Amino acid sequence: MRLNSRVNRDLPKILVNVTRENVLEGAIRAWRRRSFHPLTPLTVKFGGEMGIDNGGLTREFMQLAIKGIQASPIFVGPPLKRSLQVDISGKEWILLLEWQVTI
Repeated sequence: MRLNSRVNRDLPKILVNVTRENVLEGAIRAWRRRSFHPLTPLTVKFGGEMGIDNGGLTREFMQLAIKGIQASPIFVGPPLKRSLQVDISGKEWILLLEWQVTI
């Protein structure tokens, strides 16, 4: 089942303000909010850009956040064969642990 199909559209959207240069840090800030839950809809605003989020900005935000996690030091190895490295000091690892608890 896709996560998108589980989002509760009856809940108010959570506004996520990020910059393209720091998408992962913006995602971490959003996911740490008390109001955040993975099944709550998002609306995304990229700092310094005009745009209304009708789904495309949220999709781009999620893609960039996932790319940031994949490129982070918690994964090692060549592309397409990367594996999880246990380094609990990294902020990305903390994010993954926090997100796993909230799902």
